[in-house]
Amino acid sequence: MSDELKELLFTWEGRVNRAKWWGFGFGAWLTIFVLYGVSYLLVISDFEILGYIAFGITFLASIGLAVSGVMVTIKRWHDRGKPGWWIFIYFVPVIGPIWALIELGFLPGDEVDNEWGPNPLDPAAARR
Repeated sequence: MSDELKELLFTWEGRVNRAKWWGFGFGAWLTIFVLYGVSYLLVISDFEILGYIAFGITFLASIGLAVSGVMVTIKRWHDRGKPGWWIFIYFVPVIGPIWALIELGFLPGDEVDNEWGPNPLDPAAARR
């Protein structure tokens, strides 16, 4: 696994732009959808025991992707110029998830460097 991918998935330091945030979200959901689908097909076929093993592996993968999702979302909050504690807005009924979706999914990040790092869309930042 590359260092860039490890940094994206397993640390909360730095910033990510909207494209990486959306990409991770769609990729994670697609991965889990496919894994559960394959597990289900194995359970209803002649390979029932393999299906239950696959369900167990898929459950563990879901936990790993959830943890990585938290890390990526914290970095997205950083890109918006807010501390990662803003992730707890998801627990505010109805309004919280809508607010997070609008702020993280549709509004651009800080155009300048902030306390969490350089602008991820700045080509000069990649050379630093």
